[in-house]
Amino acid sequence: MSSKNTFTVPSVILTTLLGERVQAWDAENRYCDIPTTLNNVIADLDAWLDLHPSMPTIEDPSCPGTTFNHRWDEDDYSNFQEQIAYYSDKVTSAYEEADKDKSLALWQEVFGPEFRRSAREAGGDLAKVSTRAVRRRDPGEEFIDEQPGLTLAGGYRLRIVQGREEGRLPARKPPSDALGRQGTDPSLQRC
Repeated sequence: MSSKNTFTVPSVILTTLLGERVQAWDAENRYCDIPTTLNNVIADLDAWLDLHPSMPTIEDPSCPGTTFNHRWDEDDYSNFQEQIAYYSDKVTSAYEEADKDKSLALWQEVFGPEFRRSAREAGGDLAKVSTRAVRRRDPGEEFIDEQPGLTLAGGYRLRIVQGREEGRLPARKPPSDALGRQGTDPSLQRC
């Protein structure tokens, strides 16, 4: 949104303001996917900004008693407030539009004409679309699951394996508690 140069806000302030709007209540519904999350977070930010017609004190969450207010001024705040209200309305309209073509046009008003449907929705050739992220690795980077094994105190050896296949690990007797009662080992239970 700010890539359109409609407002400026230091990223630390934007991160703080948005982070403080995210709440744990009803999280499974309010943040279940990217469009829903964006719609709810920007609407919540807009509602919070409406409660503060003048620039409020924005405290640094990592250093109580320190504020970020020296990083912008009342004019920047006022413009930010207006633009968030504008974009909140646009995002809500795009989010609530049932017609996919109309919704796409509304999302493009928010993100620009480069914003497109996914290959899956557009009926594109999914074979050409990578579904796996390619992760570049530092030549010296090591991963624990790629190690042949680690020697622990007492001479025990540990090897990390990804996933278990039936029959690969020998069955173990479930551990007993301090009273000698047989329990279950959660690592041996099937999902």
